[in-house]
Amino acid sequence: MKKITLLFLVMIAFCWRSNAQFTESFETEIPATWTILDLASTNSWEWDDTPEGEGAQDGIAVARIESGYPEANDDYLITPQITVTSGLNDRLTFYIKSRSGAFLEPYEILLSTATTVAADFTVVLQAESNAPSAWTKVTLDLSAYNGQSVYVAVRSTSQDEWELFVDNFINDTFPACMEPTDLTVINTSNITADLTWTENGTATSWNLEVVDITAGGSVTGASTVSGVTNPYTLSGLTSNNDYEFYVQADCGTEGPSIWVGPMSFRTSCDAFTAPYIQNFENAGDIPDCWTMSSDSGEEDWFFNESGPSHVGDGGDLSGSTLSNGYYAVCDASSNHGPRYLMSPLVDVSTLSTPELRFYEISNAEDSDNAQLDVEVWDGAAWNLMATYNTNTAGWELKSIDISGLVYTGPAQARFTFSEPNGGGDDDIAIDDVIFDNPIACIFPADLTVANVTATTADLAWTETGTAVAWNIEIVNITASETVTGVATLSEITNPYTVTGLLPNTEYEYYVQSNCGTTDGNSFWVGPVAFQTDCNPLTAPYTEGFDNGGAIPDCWRIYSDSGEEDWIFEASGLSHVGDDGLITGSTATGGFYAAADASQDHGPRYLVSPFVDVTALTTPALSFYEISNSEDSENAQLDVEVWDGAAWNLVGTYNTNTAGWELKTIDISGLTFTGPAQARFTFSEVIEPGDFDDDIAIDDVTFDEAPLCMSPTELSVTNITTTTADLEWAANGTATTWNIEIVDVTGGETVTGVATISGVTNPYSYTGLTDDNHYEFYVQSECGVNGVSSWVGPYTFATAIIPPACGGVFVDGGGSHAAYSESEFSSTTILPDSAGESVTITFTHVDLEVDTFGSGDQDGCYDYLTIYNGPDNTYPVLAQTLCGQDSGNGDNTIVASSELHIGDFFTSTDPSGALTIEFRSDAGYNLTGWEATVTCATLSIDDLVNKSAFTYYPNPVKNTLSLNAQKSIETITVYNMLGQEMFRTAPSSISSELDMSNLSIGTYFVKVTIESVTKTIRVIKQ
Repeated sequence: MKKITLLFLVMIAFCWRSNAQFTESFETEIPATWTILDLASTNSWEWDDTPEGEGAQDGIAVARIESGYPEANDDYLITPQITVTSGLNDRLTFYIKSRSGAFLEPYEILLSTATTVAADFTVVLQAESNAPSAWTKVTLDLSAYNGQSVYVAVRSTSQDEWELFVDNFINDTFPACMEPTDLTVINTSNITADLTWTENGTATSWNLEVVDITAGGSVTGASTVSGVTNPYTLSGLTSNNDYEFYVQADCGTEGPSIWVGPMSFRTSCDAFTAPYIQNFENAGDIPDCWTMSSDSGEEDWFFNESGPSHVGDGGDLSGSTLSNGYYAVCDASSNHGPRYLMSPLVDVSTLSTPELRFYEISNAEDSDNAQLDVEVWDGAAWNLMATYNTNTAGWELKSIDISGLVYTGPAQARFTFSEPNGGGDDDIAIDDVIFDNPIACIFPADLTVANVTATTADLAWTETGTAVAWNIEIVNITASETVTGVATLSEITNPYTVTGLLPNTEYEYYVQSNCGTTDGNSFWVGPVAFQTDCNPLTAPYTEGFDNGGAIPDCWRIYSDSGEEDWIFEASGLSHVGDDGLITGSTATGGFYAAADASQDHGPRYLVSPFVDVTALTTPALSFYEISNSEDSENAQLDVEVWDGAAWNLVGTYNTNTAGWELKTIDISGLTFTGPAQARFTFSEVIEPGDFDDDIAIDDVTFDEAPLCMSPTELSVTNITTTTADLEWAANGTATTWNIEIVDVTGGETVTGVATISGVTNPYSYTGLTDDNHYEFYVQSECGVNGVSSWVGPYTFATAIIPPACGGVFVDGGGSHAAYSESEFSSTTILPDSAGESVTITFTHVDLEVDTFGSGDQDGCYDYLTIYNGPDNTYPVLAQTLCGQDSGNGDNTIVASSELHIGDFFTSTDPSGALTIEFRSDAGYNLTGWEATVTCATLSIDDLVNKSAFTYYPNPVKNTLSLNAQKSIETITVYNMLGQEMFRTAPSSISSELDMSNLSIGTYFVKVTIESVTKTIRVIKQ
């Protein structure tokens, strides 16, 4: 229902003063003379001077109530007492609306003839219904209560919706001549509009004022036409103009009603003459003379050149249209009801056999198909000509014979998108809408370009008719040429290799079927863009990406999704290296090429120019890589080399590097039939959607392979308090290596001099100091071929000697000293005697918290995780703990992560042990923690706490594990809006909760054990 605005405010104000018992617009408060009853849920009616959405119906403020959850509302907003007198105050009107059309609020209107106690509201003036999403006037007739004192209540019964607004109560009497309502425009043409409205009294004649908005007109209160019927066809309008109309009932001797309106409409354009084509190339705006609307008023058609994300197959648009640019599309992600797209009027009288053609692309992926209905206006009625609700094979040309219709005027097409089976993944799109005779010479489709070199390109297309010759137009975009519709080359074959192109130049091409002298030529189709390569460069060749953040000349980037490519940065992205901390160095420093892993946008490709490697004896491809998955799964980097005939996979990298690492690949085993080329493909095939491994590369080089290859993939395992096993990938023929160990805690720096020489791989290094930070570097020994470059550093820390019972447990920085950046440590504390359990009690807490909501782990930048047992395979006792009681006092924004002085944790595992892991990020470091360690036998109460349970991991990707002392009765999962997502009844002491189908975000998990309920907050990745 449209919002109706009353005119002539001076007259209305006079009516209010003379007739109204009261008016209330809530501009400053809900007055004390009104009564509010809050009988259920935690929400109640309240005053709101900043209502969301459209705002107040008039002024700035409203009375508002939020939907109840989990209980339904039972809340009354009650007027002051009304003593009803016929002809004076026997009418009550007000406006009501829901905040959103997607969450319509139920309400009812009740009346009491006694008191404001809920039980006295026994009369139902209006049964429960849903408030519309637009301001809607409610009119109540109180004349049946003449002489009585009554109260009227708006009762909210909403559960799990959003917000209900009311405004502008008026208690007056019915006018002698009732004003119309529900002004509607049924149909418009270029010069006419069919208008209608609802008569609320006895009038049989009405007056209209029509205002030409395009011409700058404004309302006057004077009739444009008088004494009209309902409905009424308004004629003599101007095409393609915006209008408003107002209506007034004419009640004869009782006079006219007040004017009501406006209702807006737009006349259509003058009819176009066929043949007519619309390709939507209007920079994302609806084309002139086209119109669109929707039943819900919430979402219309869009005009895009890419997206939404489910156009085609997950955003992949295959095939081609005539224009290959913008298209009209509907987003199917939510069911917003039917959406309409209407063409202008088109005179088809000049066509011998009129036909409507357009391209459609539709793919439901894993959901139900949406539906596209196509109707044609014949001058008198809409005719359903076709319905499409199945997948297409990419862009498909649809042709509809409309010659069988009897036209009494120009034709018009209406495309209706709907979702009979609910919202899903089928974002239907259309393009190139045409009114014309059937095609005599059918145009080609699926234009492609392949095997592009510096001076040539292979062009191909699909012939959809019977043509055996084609014309092409080549447009040099770099030279600022534009399409002319004149063939560059005529009567060529398919496919066709175009020659004589310029290196490193952008082109577009168009193609046209040549059907001979009888049927002539088809439409031109295209463009398809391509860029020629540079002339081959000569090895040795290096690219350091120091181009001010732009892609280097002669390099290419593209992606399968078309959404995100490689980026060229001097710092960042936020997860290049270890959470943005980049260690080690490259040859050039400065800028590098990186791929952002924050969302899975599919494979992304970075392609080098062609490089002539014939001058190299043992050609090699080398580059620096940095990769760190932090707390997620690794992304993957695939490296391929073109040998003149095919791409060859020569390297795959999907593990963490020790900062920047030099990768050298011997490519001398390939048979080169032309210049070489490198292609770097970033993908997230291990765990799509993980977001912490922003892989970067630098200094891509084609050169001679080094005589002594450097090791890569340094790693450290089996770390104890005094030993560590060092390991690396050899890459060449070396059988011995040199190692340099740097004592970082002791203040040492790298020297390039071996600490120990001639070691094997792996190598167990001894004589280390407990709770110490080290770096190690490694170098290959190749005998007569010398040594390789040093590679590293790889950073590690030796284990802490666990404190004994009665001792003190501190962080790696010692008592009140700062811990290290990017630190990881794991400590297991065991009791002195069997049957005892370890308790740690914190006496100092200073771990960096996240007070702005951007920390990596549930409100913490640096955090402790405590496991109930002798290693980290045991259940989590407490996770992502941090706090700054001993620092500036900040606490985390997530209460379940807060750690405070005095907090203690006791093992309930039979071993009596606790295992504590600590992680810090690459940023600010604080003074850590200090905790006393005590050991004692647990009491019976400790062992049988019926509501105790543990859960892990948090954040969770797929499965949340819960373990309890007693049987878990129920588990219920809610989203942040309080909506129940699902529930389960394990009836066991452990449960594996499958959260894999939930969207990324925050959820509340309510766990009930022997009638005791506890709610935890879980982050879903």
